[in-house]
Amino acid sequence: MSNLGQNKFWKSIDMPIILLYIALVLIGWLNIYAAVFDESHASIFDLEKNYGKQLLWIATALFIGLMVLLIDSKFFSVFSFGIYGITLLMLVSVLFFGKYVNGSRSWFEIGSFRLQPAEFAKFATALVVAKYLSSGVKMERFSTKFSVLGLIGLPMGLILLQGDVGSALTYVAFILVLYREGLSGMVLVIGLLIGIAFVLSLLFAKAAILISIAIITAILLYNFRRKKKIIPVIIAGAALVATMVVGFSYVFNNVMKQHHRDRINWAVLHGEQETGATLHIMEIKPDAGDIVSQEVVQIGPDQTAFEVFSEVSQAAVIALEKVLPQLLQGQIPRSKNDLSMGSYFGGRKPQDGLIDWQASCHDVYNLYRAVAPPYPGAFTMLGEHQLIVAKARKMLPNSLPSNQALGLGIFEGKIVGCCPDQGGLWIEELRQKESLVSVQDLQKLLNTLTNA
Repeated sequence: MSNLGQNKFWKSIDMPIILLYIALVLIGWLNIYAAVFDESHASIFDLEKNYGKQLLWIATALFIGLMVLLIDSKFFSVFSFGIYGITLLMLVSVLFFGKYVNGSRSWFEIGSFRLQPAEFAKFATALVVAKYLSSGVKMERFSTKFSVLGLIGLPMGLILLQGDVGSALTYVAFILVLYREGLSGMVLVIGLLIGIAFVLSLLFAKAAILISIAIITAILLYNFRRKKKIIPVIIAGAALVATMVVGFSYVFNNVMKQHHRDRINWAVLHGEQETGATLHIMEIKPDAGDIVSQEVVQIGPDQTAFEVFSEVSQAAVIALEKVLPQLLQGQIPRSKNDLSMGSYFGGRKPQDGLIDWQASCHDVYNLYRAVAPPYPGAFTMLGEHQLIVAKARKMLPNSLPSNQALGLGIFEGKIVGCCPDQGGLWIEELRQKESLVSVQDLQKLLNTLTNA
């Protein structure tokens, strides 16, 4: 490459973006190292641990990125639709020939090598959308919006069929790109409202949310009463948010019955490594009928019950999809349900979240995981003060000094919960009702109890 060509190449690169990307990658790598730190494998370059292996992938990605930069940009423009078509074919193929991993059929497995088409589809979709929008189309036209929606929605829909909701949700980010190209900002507002509705439906009572929506809608209608074009938009937006709130609440409270939700809490509480979704023949006794379909979900050592619940919800859909063709033909596959291999537990109540600091650090950490927010949360009492552990990490046995008092305390300027094995919880977020409790606040409470 000539000096002129080299200068042109380096000038064409957006260095701030490249540096920002590298910084984010390194921050993510360090977070992985911090999250799974093991004293017996303290080196961040240890290839036996995930953070060491991740370094290899980072280096590989940087090399591939350099190769992509060296390729003439016209190549991607010319072959964008071809690349998009190939990834769609891969997404369809994985539905029939893919392997189930963590509740979703989204991986090709060749020996010890695994390939996830959904990751390539993100890149291909970005290429084809960029190609289409650069062809001179106007975003204001309905046909353009419909075409772009199709280009984005097709791979997103195929990924949803695989049961990989997390990957499918990343396609929502294309809205930001379309907004820059002229898409109405109202779409962003509606998307934000849907997200808010989802979070609120988990945290507050449905009736309170619907009343709030009605009040806000009334205020907006009054303020914009003279702008007739905006009034239908306000009404439609309010109706959409209200529908989403009711829908989220219905799925949680009716589609997933109470004993199903509690079963997940109990599985986490008892340190189980797997749970799942099972379709039964209905009997008088819960979950006693023959098994129609079943899908296993692995429970990570640091996953909360709410995180596991999300994966079990996806697994339930997959379990039904596996037998739906037979059910539609009037055939019900069934296998014997060995009740001796299972366990029954009662429903959990908020008071079950009381922490017993005489228990092992393992049991205390599992209790925290089982009832972590948005559930009521594991709590402890300091006198008359109820303090909720909203976010915590496990401290292994012998992590704390032998003179550390059991229960809540302060160690090296941090809030901890100590168990008899000198392990416990490193509490990152402690709350008293809705207020955050700082190290200083906790010290005052402890001093008050000491002096009482």
